[in-house]
Amino acid sequence: MAYGLGETPSTWPAFPPRKWTAIAGNSIELPCDIIQTSGGNITWERNRVVLNGRDHETGLHINGRTGTLYATHLQLIHSGNYSCFDEQFPDAHQTHHLVVVVQPEVEVEYRERFVRTGQNVSVKCHTAGVPQPTVRWLKNDEPIKNSKNHITDGAGYLRISNVQKSDTAVYKCVAESEAGRSSDSTSLFVMDHDSPNHAAQKLFVVFFAEGISAYDADQCGIQFHIEGTSVIPGTRELLCGNNFAKCNWGSTVNVLDRYIYASQPLLNRVLVLSLQQMLIVQIVHTDNVPVKLNYVPHLDQVWIVCWRSTADTHSKTIQLVRDASQKLEHSAIHLEPLHGKYQTFSDFFPPPIQELAQNLPYTFASGSDGKSLVKIDMRSIRTIATVDLGSNGCRPQKVTYSTIGGFVFVDCVDIRHGTPRGQLVLDYVTNAVLKQDQSISGLTYISPDSRRWVNLGTDVIRIQEIRETGLFYMLDVVTPLHIADVVFHPSHSNQSYDLYATSLSKDELFLVEINSHRFMPITNIGSGTGRKLNRWGVPESRFIASDGIFGSHVITAAKNSVFVTNTVGRHIDCEIGGLPKPQYALWVYRQADEI
Repeated sequence: MAYGLGETPSTWPAFPPRKWTAIAGNSIELPCDIIQTSGGNITWERNRVVLNGRDHETGLHINGRTGTLYATHLQLIHSGNYSCFDEQFPDAHQTHHLVVVVQPEVEVEYRERFVRTGQNVSVKCHTAGVPQPTVRWLKNDEPIKNSKNHITDGAGYLRISNVQKSDTAVYKCVAESEAGRSSDSTSLFVMDHDSPNHAAQKLFVVFFAEGISAYDADQCGIQFHIEGTSVIPGTRELLCGNNFAKCNWGSTVNVLDRYIYASQPLLNRVLVLSLQQMLIVQIVHTDNVPVKLNYVPHLDQVWIVCWRSTADTHSKTIQLVRDASQKLEHSAIHLEPLHGKYQTFSDFFPPPIQELAQNLPYTFASGSDGKSLVKIDMRSIRTIATVDLGSNGCRPQKVTYSTIGGFVFVDCVDIRHGTPRGQLVLDYVTNAVLKQDQSISGLTYISPDSRRWVNLGTDVIRIQEIRETGLFYMLDVVTPLHIADVVFHPSHSNQSYDLYATSLSKDELFLVEINSHRFMPITNIGSGTGRKLNRWGVPESRFIASDGIFGSHVITAAKNSVFVTNTVGRHIDCEIGGLPKPQYALWVYRQADEI
């Protein structure tokens, strides 16, 4: 029976909250029980923001006839509370709590490996998922029990000492959680003699004032060098400009281990380096002063932020290269014009590559007015919403994303004075401001597994755990190092990440074991320049880069050299000198058939 307009909310029956659990990638329908009573029009909200009519932006759809909320492709960001009500009786709500889980993802370090009798072997299994999956190893589909020669641990490693012919087998890593079960396998062959392994070659590529050099990660031997005064094949252009100037690099990105894109702000171009040919294969011309590059793997796009001036005037253009990993003639295109004009922005903040990125479709840029965020659909390359932060007194300085909880963290400075003004937390789905914390003054970084929030203050590193319901304090680390740059690197003791930080003034690398709350310095990594940022706003000669989920190294820079640090033994493996003003280094993997 339907209620009349004259009846009061006190006559309504109680609508108990409902809880739902669904797997990411699946669809779900949330029925509103109120429609069975009122027969009216149903409105759905999330974080007090109405969802009706915002299908394209939220990925959520509402059936006007039945009042049902449904999603055809759930993502982690959709977890949270939803409420429905009849617009004629807004005081009667029903709350639905949606929990989205992610099936385990599993990857083993090697597809196959050949070892000699008597050697020691370790194989890592990397897993991801929500909730965090448990890991176990099987040998020929039989469980492995820890013994003197066979050890498995919480970091996903299988370690076999003094291997024998009987250890030849297929080893399977199995990851399980309430969201499901996944596995990946590696084949181990024990031989009486040495046999070559056809593993990918790990290189680090350094961009510095006199050109580009690449080195083998194991031996630190040089693999190729492109002099700054060399001619780019098929052109009359020199690598670093025809006036024989020193190379000036704005940013670099690794595109699927096939290409490296490198911006040259003073030459208004982006170079494309083929890792197979070890040559510059293309010049992509851009708007003036291209500085920042970001790669979005699920869309195969390289995004380019052009300053348009050698000074940061907060009036930048955004361009992108589509099909960036393909062997094509590329060009840089603009966002869709607004009112017939290309838009300008203060800065651009694309989502970083994360394990649980779930192919995020939207990104944010800060508006040229200095007090708003502009939401951009990366698929259609057009703006779809503007979030006014003026009432919060916030000029966005940095934006980071957490797929767990669907949070957007906005580090703010005061609109007028440029002084720190805390942090805003936004909802990725609705753009609603969830919280403002004035006590936060540094820049925020999110771990690749989206589980750790790290804020770098002047002399304090604050670390918090990210859960679906918000941030939970873990620890503060007081350090006098004046941190220049940081990177997350896989832990060797658990399925999580540690934090490595370089010092602006000291020859130290600072390690924070987040889960165990331990920290330690690694010394003798050379001295920096003493300047925190170069003209493009990045750490000058003090960058740090991790070699990835199966890696055991980080690379850091000093004034005229780079250092490769072993993260297992926590010592310096090698120093490579003669590299004036190293600006960037990237880790890349060349497949055996490309070498």
